[in-house]
Amino acid sequence: MNKDLIQQQAVQTIEEHNGWGILEIATGVGKTKIIIDYIKNHPEFTNVLWTVPTVKLRDKTVKEEFEKWNAKNLYKDIINTICYRSITKLKDNKYDLVVMDEGHNITRNQSYFFWQNKYNKLLLLSATVPRGGFKYKFLKTLKLHIIKRISVDEAVDENLVSEYQIMVVKTRLSQQPKYSRYGFTTSEQKEYDYYTRKIETSGSSTSDSLYLQRMHCIYNSSSKLLAAKKILSRIPDDKRVIIFAPNIDSAERISKYTYHSKTDDHDYELFNNLKVNRLSVVDRINEGDNLVDVDIAVIFQTNRNDRKYIQRQGRALRWRKNHVAQIYVIQLDDTVDEEWVKMSLESLNEHNIFYLNVNLL
Repeated sequence: MNKDLIQQQAVQTIEEHNGWGILEIATGVGKTKIIIDYIKNHPEFTNVLWTVPTVKLRDKTVKEEFEKWNAKNLYKDIINTICYRSITKLKDNKYDLVVMDEGHNITRNQSYFFWQNKYNKLLLLSATVPRGGFKYKFLKTLKLHIIKRISVDEAVDENLVSEYQIMVVKTRLSQQPKYSRYGFTTSEQKEYDYYTRKIETSGSSTSDSLYLQRMHCIYNSSSKLLAAKKILSRIPDDKRVIIFAPNIDSAERISKYTYHSKTDDHDYELFNNLKVNRLSVVDRINEGDNLVDVDIAVIFQTNRNDRKYIQRQGRALRWRKNHVAQIYVIQLDDTVDEEWVKMSLESLNEHNIFYLNVNLL
């Protein structure tokens, strides 16, 4: 089944549910195109609010999508784009349609918008819909449920996105002596073990700070940086690689070209205009960015749920003929990082996941 037909079916599903529901559709299938086509079906719409998580989506990406699909005038005439963090300022307005783009980003404070304004139709778009906590309860309160779902593997089967291989590269915390910030000699492994013992002995009274300290041991691991360098050394220079680093220091040590909270868009534009083939990023393109011809993704770090992982993997899955995306995920054995990786990948086809020891690369 081709992409156009699947998108048409999605539009029909929206119509059948009177423009109210959730589209949980894998990155790369064309969620924005589906909504544009739906809006085109409704010339009576005069005021559509399109909510997004980032300034780039607000000012550039959504507009470009409307232009791409011959809806420039529609965007100009009836679409109002706004970041989630600003919607609390809106009160006593009425909309024909509210679009929650990457709607899993909504926070408790921002949710008050939906009781302070009126809207006839409401659509949430996400590749990773919340399954628990406040956000899940919030969606139930709004009577939002999934009306169309296309998982990553379903999208692969339908040739909507590229096939993929996930290589989990296993390494370990360093045993090398180092000075701690408190002035005594330790190692990454000893530091991790120390916080783990404190957590285990504290029981139910364990403070969040202990978990954060242990998490930092993993996020700042020199072993992960070395593993990433080893992976990259084996990738040909003509392959286009996006590197998801856990912090700015790692990003700048792994690549000359970086994109994070302290940079402008210069290196990002170089990468997307095919001027350079490697870009390391820190929490800047997890969602909403359409990167050009990414061959490989290197992911330093996962966390407890698969949401961020799925968004990151999606950057490399844009469909190209004969393209098989390669995703490297670095895992610290015998730490909670193992469990985080497992939880991040559990919704994906296990036959596409391979485990490699860093020493055998």
